[in-house]
Amino acid sequence: MIGLIPAAGIGKRMKPLSDEIPKPLLPVLNRPLIEYVIEWMKKAGIEEIFVAVNYRKEDFKKIKGVKLIEQKVLDGTVTAIKLVEKFVDDDFIVVWGDNFLRGKLNNLVESHKKNSATATIMLDRDVTSTGATVFIKNNRIYRIKERCSKKGGFSPAGAYAFSPEIFKYTNMVEKSESGEYEISDLLQILADMNKLDHVWLEGWRLNITTPVNLLRANLKFLNETGKNYFVGKNCDIDGEIENTIIGNDVVVKRSRIASSLIMDGVRIEDSLIENGIIRPNRIIKNSRITDSFAIL
Repeated sequence: MIGLIPAAGIGKRMKPLSDEIPKPLLPVLNRPLIEYVIEWMKKAGIEEIFVAVNYRKEDFKKIKGVKLIEQKVLDGTVTAIKLVEKFVDDDFIVVWGDNFLRGKLNNLVESHKKNSATATIMLDRDVTSTGATVFIKNNRIYRIKERCSKKGGFSPAGAYAFSPEIFKYTNMVEKSESGEYEISDLLQILADMNKLDHVWLEGWRLNITTPVNLLRANLKFLNETGKNYFVGKNCDIDGEIENTIIGNDVVVKRSRIASSLIMDGVRIEDSLIENGIIRPNRIIKNSRITDSFAIL
């Protein structure tokens, strides 16, 4: 069974962080986000993993255990799915590269195989995330809507299982108003034909699309570990650190840092930083950052 991680996008909502680092390579407890996705896929029995890349594609070469495949045109996730058609001879799964999932994919794979489904979507009962909304009636999905203002429904958890039959329908998807071939439109085609199953996420997940999401994922995962802070390699820390993730090769002198993400190579002196993200290799001196959220 193979897996696909769509990771080609520019990550506009993640700017300015994505100017330097592709969104799937941004750190969660000092590991690239995509490494967690790969780990979850392998635990679910996925033997071969493809990553669809485009923006800063060279940066992905450091990721081990995957095969890179270029999505030359950034026109939606359906295009990314079509890239693996020539490699597919059995069921396969797709998990977003910006999806931080604290749960298992096994129930998705097992349910899909048991029901011999064309497509199975994992759903999250938490509807606070942005993106598509899925509506269910009588245990059957009848509507999938992007950027939906209607109340109710459930959120896709960013994980899907497909049979090879899916490629009969990918060319039926038309470009959306945003100029993309969106997976929600593909799923709607399947729902209309009663070919879309679903399972429920057991655990929690965060769709990491903005810097605030990235900080939230880091702090929530840090809290799950039971630690008050996380410090990387080769660091020199002289200060007060609370509820914070510190990257590698960081120097902190006479400073207090709370509820923040400090990325690799940063130097901080005589400063107070709360609720912020410091980008790689910045030098912060004599600063007081106590806003509700800040990026330096």
